[in-house]
Amino acid sequence: MEVTQKLPPKTLVEEAGVGITIDMPKPGKFIVVEGADGAGKSTFCKNLAEVMRKRYLINVVEDVEFTHGFVGQYIRKHFNDGTLPNGELQLLALLDRLHHITKLDGVSQLTEYSYPAYTVVCDRGWMSTLAYALAVNDNDIHSERLKLLMYLTDLISIVSMSPHLTIFIDISEETARERIRERGDAERFEEDETITKVHKAYHQLIELMKLDDPFNEYINFTDNFITIDGEDTETEMVAEACTKMEYLGMFTPFMKGDISDGYKLH
Repeated sequence: MEVTQKLPPKTLVEEAGVGITIDMPKPGKFIVVEGADGAGKSTFCKNLAEVMRKRYLINVVEDVEFTHGFVGQYIRKHFNDGTLPNGELQLLALLDRLHHITKLDGVSQLTEYSYPAYTVVCDRGWMSTLAYALAVNDNDIHSERLKLLMYLTDLISIVSMSPHLTIFIDISEETARERIRERGDAERFEEDETITKVHKAYHQLIELMKLDDPFNEYINFTDNFITIDGEDTETEMVAEACTKMEYLGMFTPFMKGDISDGYKLH
């Protein structure tokens, strides 16, 4: 079997054992998955990556912010111990993101080992930083701190790489609270009052930047933006995301068919 790019293990073609030549898709994409705590981002990233490998025959890497680099480890260490003020946290999150997508210490987590040879599906990104900054500033969309963070985020997008797609998982406040209670051990920003502010903040940003229309012209934070219903089943969420990505022309399925029927999640 001849291919123009290395296939991930156990693809549909390999399992079929047929001798064919495949024209692989375009170079990989950088996809960021956003949503408030309790939206199910980690599970969705895993499920989306699994289906994309089969449906599009591409290599997919799952990633996360905060990263496991020096800055990301520092944030993780002090995230819940009360020693990291909100303002410092927001600036460190931007620094961690800059390290994530550019060369600072000779090891670029995205530009060397992942993109463009792989499609990267990342749990959290630019939108989380701005949403939580907005929430801790009492949802003041005109606050100087938010404007500063938006300016710095825009600079990072200009000098490095913006996501090709941001996927926002939308859930209700009630669902977020219920899932956090079921999970237990609430972390920073997961108190009831903060959940309300964060939920409002994400929708303020969407309205502010007019990201609800994927064909709008907007600032450089992301090339495309889609919303999926986080109240749906795991399979329905992935199916909705794939349908919208294909509509945008980002990916072409190797095998046609209903995602919910042909690509069961394990």
